[in-house]
Amino acid sequence: MGKWIDALVTLGLLGGTALALYYLFQKLGPPSQFTKEQWDIFWSMGDINRDGYIDDKDLELLRKAYDTNDPNCDLNKDGIVDTKDISIIGHNYGKNIWDFYGVKKI
Repeated sequence: MGKWIDALVTLGLLGGTALALYYLFQKLGPPSQFTKEQWDIFWSMGDINRDGYIDDKDLELLRKAYDTNDPNCDLNKDGIVDTKDISIIGHNYGKNIWDFYGVKKI
């Protein structure tokens, strides 16, 4: 949330308006309930596209990167996208970041 406050202060919009929020969403993306470290942990479980869900979209990205050294799909960071990475997604398939961390989705 800090980058949002910093941006509002920088823009002189601390009071905020719908237009200011629209601008911030465009520039910074939506506010996150999770830290970078939490997102990184969930990514390592199979959320390749970092949308908060381990699902078919992630499997498709991994399929396209199979047998490469693509670091975005190498979930166990062993230098190759292979069956070990598929196994990680398979084990965590269907999970979402909100339930995993026990927070309400905003």
